[in-house]
Amino acid sequence: MVRLLMVLIGVVSAVVVMAELLAGALLWSRGALDRNTMREIRRALSPAVAKATAETETAAETATAPSISAQEIRDARVKRVLDLDARENELQLLKRLTTDLANQLISERQAFDELKKSFRKDLNSQAEKAASDATEQSRSILLASPPEEAVQRLMGLTLDEDVELMRGLPEKSIARLLGAFQRDDKAAERGQKIFEALYHGDPAVPLLNATQSRIDESAAPTGRRGG
Repeated sequence: MVRLLMVLIGVVSAVVVMAELLAGALLWSRGALDRNTMREIRRALSPAVAKATAETETAAETATAPSISAQEIRDARVKRVLDLDARENELQLLKRLTTDLANQLISERQAFDELKKSFRKDLNSQAEKAASDATEQSRSILLASPPEEAVQRLMGLTLDEDVELMRGLPEKSIARLLGAFQRDDKAAERGQKIFEALYHGDPAVPLLNATQSRIDESAAPTGRRGG
């Protein structure tokens, strides 16, 4: 196509040159060929030559301009669709990773809660064991001490602590200690309270009775509780 345009440009140029030569020969044969005539011929032919040259160059530029085919348009559309699919896949992957991370955090929190619960249970068990060991050791000390000295030790504790310690002692040891309480005027009242608490099963029996009462009240019909 470009070669054809170049040939057309050459042909137009040749025609212009031949026209100039024919005009010059005609004027020369008539004896009218001079400098002014040549200037007028060139002025007359210059617009035509310029117009033809411009049209030829425009056609050449149009022919050499890149054209977009239908296949290229389809390829561009397919590329855009593939880009959208890739972006959607990335979003789905990000969503899945976020969900997995959230589930992992939930599992780790549950495991941490279970570990904390187990730790508290072990801590309470150790505390109860330590308290039980301390109570048994205190009872051994009371049994190994003379009754009057044991009474003085018990007077330094609260009534509930005295009851808890003496409840685990043998009956003969309890009787000997209560007798020692009665021989001391200041301790006689505490001894009497200890005996009454042992008789009533304090503090376990009152606590059990109160718990049973609350259970009975919650299980009773509304009408009976209101009456």
